[in-house]
Amino acid sequence: MELLLQRMGHDDLSTTSELSLDGQTQCFVLENGPQEKKIPGKTRIPAGRYRLELKTVGSSRFDARMSKLMGRSHKGMIRLRDVPDFSEILIHCGNYHTDTEGCLLVGDRLGFHNGTNAVWQSNAAYKAVYPFIADAIGCEEVWLTVRDED
Repeated sequence: MELLLQRMGHDDLSTTSELSLDGQTQCFVLENGPQEKKIPGKTRIPAGRYRLELKTVGSSRFDARMSKLMGRSHKGMIRLRDVPDFSEILIHCGNYHTDTEGCLLVGDRLGFHNGTNAVWQSNAAYKAVYPFIADAIGCEEVWLTVRDED
């Protein structure tokens, strides 16, 4: 499976993107803003192609929350592998750049909060995208291409 994250725009604090599969938009994504020099927890990941995997349940601080949201369908957090100069880049719920800590936040709508980008209806977006990504990871290699178009 090949997913595409196309960055659409950014400000100093945040980046907005569309996540698509086979040309069909699945949801929007919020990340931190670009930085010339990496700042831990405040810098978006570099453009590139990353393999996705599932972290073992119980190894993420998000597991309890996601298990409550997803029930038995929660198989572990989706993690991007081998991101240069980054570790533990996950796909998870959240609305604001302060929720990202370098990760990718999913949402059904784009918005603004305190003068910067945000995503809304994050839980609904996560419930929609998580199962097909997690199920695919169990059957095949799943890749995410991050493309800068902003």
